[in-house]
Amino acid sequence: MKLPDRKITIISGHYGTGKTEFAVNLAIAMARDGRKAPLVDLDIVNPYFRSIERKNELEREGVTVQVT
Repeated sequence: MKLPDRKITIISGHYGTGKTEFAVNLAIAMARDGRKAPLVDLDIVNPYFRSIERKNELEREGVTVQVT
């Protein structure tokens, strides 16, 4: 998959629409393609990276995770 080098923002006003799942899968695909794949979770109510295991799994795939 070839995408231009730019920031991608994925948002929705509803819970459970698949935003995080899409973002995680996109970041993994980009990392596997040799591209930089930083991932930032800004969800303060239900953060995806509330456990260190998920963060570590993604970093093993080459995805840089930033938790805010």
